[in-house]
Amino acid sequence: ASVWATAAPGSSLVGGVLRWAARSSALSSSSAPRHAPGAGRSQGSWLAASPEDVVPGSAAVGQAVDGSAAGATGVADGTTGEAPPPKAAEARQSPTPSPSFDPPGPLDTLMALYGGPRRFFLVNIVPTIAFFGADLFGSMRTLLSLEPLQPLVRALRLDGIYAVRGLKRHYIDAPLNCTFTYPGDWAFDPSVEMARQLRLQGSPGGDGTYTLRGKKETQSQSPLPLVAVGPVAGAGSNGLSLALYARPAGKAMTLADAMGSPEDALASIMGRFDATAPRLRGRAGLSERLAAEALPAGVAPGGRREAYRLASRVRYDGDGADQALDVWTTVQLVIGDVGGAAGSTGLPRQSYLLLLTGVAPASANEDERQRVRAAAESLEFLALV
Repeated sequence: ASVWATAAPGSSLVGGVLRWAARSSALSSSSAPRHAPGAGRSQGSWLAASPEDVVPGSAAVGQAVDGSAAGATGVADGTTGEAPPPKAAEARQSPTPSPSFDPPGPLDTLMALYGGPRRFFLVNIVPTIAFFGADLFGSMRTLLSLEPLQPLVRALRLDGIYAVRGLKRHYIDAPLNCTFTYPGDWAFDPSVEMARQLRLQGSPGGDGTYTLRGKKETQSQSPLPLVAVGPVAGAGSNGLSLALYARPAGKAMTLADAMGSPEDALASIMGRFDATAPRLRGRAGLSERLAAEALPAGVAPGGRREAYRLASRVRYDGDGADQALDVWTTVQLVIGDVGGAAGSTGLPRQSYLLLLTGVAPASANEDERQRVRAAAESLEFLALV
């Protein structure tokens, strides 16, 4: 510049242009980064050094370049070239803290997958209830057979609908208050209700019924059971059946008052059979007494009523032992409220004898015979609630 100033007149203008160009060159070299990763960044963005811009063993590249650039600028323009204040640089480097949120729990995540509790209920709970309610694959029977659920099963009488541990239970409320079990694959016999309706349509005395020919014929009035159950093919199918009878007992207060000893009770029942059994091809029915025992109230099922357990065998004259029928009967007494008003205590005005009778052929499978016998011995008192 000095050469040009001294060489030509009026060089003051040329010298000013040269000084301006030198100053611009110094400013350009101080503002540009010295390595490729930072190329193209502005001075403000360069201060926030990224990990790839950091040179091992040195401070942040942005700070180093700023310092060197500031020094170069200071040399060129006469300034000090000091780095930015530490607090300002730290503020620019520190990101703004984001708000904290609690992570969702497993239940929240599950509900979010279904779109809310309502959809979760419709998709899962309703089909589950339908699955167990319909007893698909025996699911409800398996569930109700669990030991912890037995008090609930009895309280809600669910075993009257589903077979629990292979058995169903029939409940009869006041005034008889009794219950008994039977095999879960058995069903109620509709012929009992049909016979009852036919008797109601007969003569006022109840001793006649109508035949298919339309003529009314009289026949002996054998007592109809309150309820009868048997295999699904029909009660009495294969000779298997279970029936509950109720017989008035007047003012009797004990089984001994009503029927005498267990042996007397068995003789009375078998005598009635011999007298009322229909004849088969001219042959009369025969009975054989096998066993009779008394169970005190504390030993009998339910623990509230004494019971007689009777066993016998019936057949027709001339039949062999394999053609006989084994009969098991449990007898209990429902004591009536003789001195009270009818219905005031929930007890019948007179006493009744309950007879639960199971029948099985002597030639039947032993397992089937034991099932019938266990059902006939299951009669027990149903507590008033």
